[in-house]
Amino acid sequence: MLENLFLTFVIGIAAGIVGSMLGLGGGIIISPILILTGFLPSQVASTSLLAVASTGASSTLSYSIKKRINYSIGIKVSAFAVPFSVIGALVSSSLNPDAFKLYFAILLISTSFYLLFRRQIKEDKRDHAESGKLISNTLLYGGSSAAGFISSLFGIGGGIIFVPLLFAVKKLSMQQSVATSQLSILITSIAGILTHSILFQQDYVFAGSLALGALAGAQVGSFIAIKISERLLTILFSISLIIISIQLILGYLQ
Repeated sequence: MLENLFLTFVIGIAAGIVGSMLGLGGGIIISPILILTGFLPSQVASTSLLAVASTGASSTLSYSIKKRINYSIGIKVSAFAVPFSVIGALVSSSLNPDAFKLYFAILLISTSFYLLFRRQIKEDKRDHAESGKLISNTLLYGGSSAAGFISSLFGIGGGIIFVPLLFAVKKLSMQQSVATSQLSILITSIAGILTHSILFQQDYVFAGSLALGALAGAQVGSFIAIKISERLLTILFSISLIIISIQLILGYLQ
């Protein structure tokens, strides 16, 4: 038992570093490991979300001190994500996500290529920014709703959607997008945790160990993110999306 708790603590640290540095929430590391250890999908989501919330809280505090968070945008995005976070938690025990994994992988691959080659198309988008305001808001808040649903369904935090949305649609810098994403992840994951708690799906012992590790790791991740150049951070985030996509495709094929 102690060995397992120590292992989950170490996993939490790694998840906190990656989640804070790239704005992912850390669940991308935690959820696959929990699946491999035999947790049910609903248990994976609920347990991972506690660690995700810890990462979000720790990172939000750190980024807030460094004044990297756009609170107005972060709260607006969260307002659309929270209701769907509740829905995601409610359906996590009954929905078969296999087919959805494939579609989601395609979305992530497309997003990663957009981020990598954004400079070639940024100018065209800038010329039509005003005329496309309605479309931009639809993408932002529609995507945020999807992020909230996915967050509670898979326990991954929703940062894989929040960050590219904030970067591509709201034109925040990558560092601002990562920081603001952490605020949205914190608010959204709390809604998911409360819903899962009502359903009695958490494993609080393992979740607590993961959360403590994530809390510590997030401080390290936010420190590293400030020191890394925006271009490098963009590349790292894009690569992480491709890796996640491969994981989802492999899970669909099995």
